[in-house]
Amino acid sequence: MITDRERALFWIITFVLFCLFIHSVHSVLLPFVVGIMVAYFLNPSVDRLERFGLPRGLVTALIILVFFSVLILIGFFLVPLLYNQALEFFRKLPDYYEKIRSALPMLAEEYLPFLDSRQLPNLAHLSKDSSDYVLKFGTTILGSLWLSGMLVLDLLALLVITPIVAFYLLRDWHQIVLKLNNLLPASYAKDVRSQFKEIDKTLSGFIRGQLNVCIIMAVFYATALSLLRLDFGLIIGIACGLLIFIPFVGVLFGAAVAFILALLQFDSLPPFIILGLIFLAGQSLEAYFLTPKLVGKKVGLHPVWVIFGMLCGGALLGVTGIILSVPLTAIIGVLTRFFLARYRESDLYKA
Repeated sequence: MITDRERALFWIITFVLFCLFIHSVHSVLLPFVVGIMVAYFLNPSVDRLERFGLPRGLVTALIILVFFSVLILIGFFLVPLLYNQALEFFRKLPDYYEKIRSALPMLAEEYLPFLDSRQLPNLAHLSKDSSDYVLKFGTTILGSLWLSGMLVLDLLALLVITPIVAFYLLRDWHQIVLKLNNLLPASYAKDVRSQFKEIDKTLSGFIRGQLNVCIIMAVFYATALSLLRLDFGLIIGIACGLLIFIPFVGVLFGAAVAFILALLQFDSLPPFIILGLIFLAGQSLEAYFLTPKLVGKKVGLHPVWVIFGMLCGGALLGVTGIILSVPLTAIIGVLTRFFLARYRESDLYKA
């Protein structure tokens, strides 16, 4: 007869070994993690088409083909635009630097009265040295990554392995779920199933809903900033929209970068007013309409918990950890609420 202590020790050791395994192979996990998330995202569509009597394998192949074809088409149109804007940014970088360098002594003299005027040339020289160092450091890092082949290999792995993983998971989804269900311990099967249903509801509401919110907001910001003719408005808008799933970070990042570039580009007040209205309208649209409609209020994930989970995931597993952090924080949140409910029903709490 296995005691509760032995059972708990078994699961703790299993969990620790699993975490060590994930950490040791995290460098190759990215295409598999993305493939699993794509399969989870597309599974409801495959289920709906399968109800019409179509073979699941055929439906899966069609859905995967359409999904990745759309992504490739979007990339085909967006990548050249983003690439041209990136080149334009590096071309204008010396002009931006000259504007900042020429304005720095005047701003320092106006807003830092305690600064000795004889130190202003040194301040400009220091800013030049710092800017040169940052640019040199950034180009060195990007060059080393490119030459080492890391970016190319990761991109090829995503393009080749991810569709294969997503296809097989989607095709065998129900068989995988059935086999996992049969492995559940009989005495805990009911509780485990109920928690998996709660986790699925939370993930569906948060991941699928939040992904739709990010796409809509990326289109909104990219279109609005491009119509304003803000330099690099397309890149800023897309980045701002895609970062919406990190609470407050997306809007703050987009607004800060957009206003800094506007200061370097515009000389009149109206563009700044329009820029403020764009971010005010975007935040209102996201907070009061899109998120309540597409994500819902029953997800139960506090913004601080989401940010903490992403920082921990990034520190432990890099990009893979950041991607995994969103579903893991949702799962941990559901399990925490379950254990707290059990704790309140226990003799330990009542005592």
